[in-house]
Amino acid sequence: MYKCDLNRPAVIIPLLNEARAFPLVFEKLPSNWKGQVIAVDNGSSDGTWEWLKDNCINVIRENRKGYGAACFTGVETAKMLGFKTIIFMDGDGSDSGDSLDIIENQLNHNPNHFILTRRNPHSGPWHAIFGTQLLLITVWILWKTRFLDMGPMRGMSIKLFDQIGMTDKAYGWTLEMQIRILQLKLPFLEIAVKSFPRVAGKSKISGTLWGSFQATKCLVTYILKLKAGEVFKRKSKILIKETN
Repeated sequence: MYKCDLNRPAVIIPLLNEARAFPLVFEKLPSNWKGQVIAVDNGSSDGTWEWLKDNCINVIRENRKGYGAACFTGVETAKMLGFKTIIFMDGDGSDSGDSLDIIENQLNHNPNHFILTRRNPHSGPWHAIFGTQLLLITVWILWKTRFLDMGPMRGMSIKLFDQIGMTDKAYGWTLEMQIRILQLKLPFLEIAVKSFPRVAGKSKISGTLWGSFQATKCLVTYILKLKAGEVFKRKSKILIKETN
């Protein structure tokens, strides 16, 4: 069985019904990263959980549905184990294990930065790419900062993660993280990583045109709510100062 090194990043991989894909992904991971994996099963019913228990060193089950819920549980597990840095990675084969060394190197040289990724090339269907860019343009208009992508692969210290106060437990997780970075004016880098089509199965969100449309519509609304909340807090602070 592989050993984990607490002085290196934990690799948090949320999984939901990826029994066909994740064994192939894990097999291709560089050997020095396999022990770093914290695999979070999000209530799979296709044998994913059983495979994880037999093949991975750090596995946990999170039955509360939601990509963000699984990611958050992965972070809590990393804390419990004693890790100081984390990398998020999807388990469908779209993220390359070769990118882990690149992100780790950036974390070592920029420990106070969020290391975000832009997929180059973006392997998703056109409607998913269009939806992502629409969301990022909306963020650009509202916060005057341009992200190039919303890649799921990203690294940071646990200290920085705690600082941003994540709340979303669903598929708005990556978007909320990037908006919180802007709201708190925290430093970040956006680096290019390879992206591939998923090795098996279909995306739970962007696998269909209708799914991408629905997700984009919900997330645009979510962005507007976050901005409205930010404006309300700012005005409340001004009002409190004036009354004092």
